[in-house]
Amino acid sequence: MLQDYTSTENGILVLTSDKTFSSPSTAADFCIGSSNNGWLIWKDKDGNTLDSVYRKQLD
Repeated sequence: MLQDYTSTENGILVLTSDKTFSSPSTAADFCIGSSNNGWLIWKDKDGNTLDSVYRKQLD
C-alpha cells in the first residue's frame, strides 16, 4: 500500500495522494508499518495523545 500512496524525497517518505483511514490505529499502522494503538501514538505539539485530547473530553 505504501507504494500506491507515497514516494521518497531526500530519504523521507512523503504521501503523494489523500488516504482515508477507518481509525487512528489504522492510520498509525500505515505510517509505522506495524500494529499500533493510534489513540496513544498520535500526539499534538504539546505531547498530548489523541486519547487524552479527544476521548476523555467525551466523559
